[in-house]
Amino acid sequence: MLSQRVANIVFSVLLLAACGYFIDAAIGFDDLSLPGSTQLSSKFFPITILLFIAGCSGIVLVQYILDKGDGLRSDETVFLSKMSALHGLLTFAVIVGCYLIWRNYGFVPAALVLGPAAALAMGVRKPAIYVALVVISMIFYFAFTRLLAVQL
Repeated sequence: MLSQRVANIVFSVLLLAACGYFIDAAIGFDDLSLPGSTQLSSKFFPITILLFIAGCSGIVLVQYILDKGDGLRSDETVFLSKMSALHGLLTFAVIVGCYLIWRNYGFVPAALVLGPAAALAMGVRKPAIYVALVVISMIFYFAFTRLLAVQL
């Protein structure tokens, strides 16, 4: 099993890479300024938040590398069993897959796939839960597009 220390180091590195990718994406935003009188670029807040997340992740990474995870037992693992590790990895794969669906096909297909696919990845066996997840997704879609007039 994966130790807590190694998992935190790997997660911090992945988080730093993701922040770098999304900062690069935010730099390409076209909107020149935020609405109102702020005169701040629309890039300002996403980049600021991502830099804050990257900074926190960098602190965690340095602590685990230098301190060698003091305070953690050496036998402490991330997942209790191989099955729970598989569920965690499958759920991560579903999230990445739904992001790609959203990016290539739009919000509606991603929203309809995310709930049931995540439940399947986590090992949910009750069909009523899958139906409820699809219904909830449709309710949220209706609420945002029809009632609140949000453009998706």
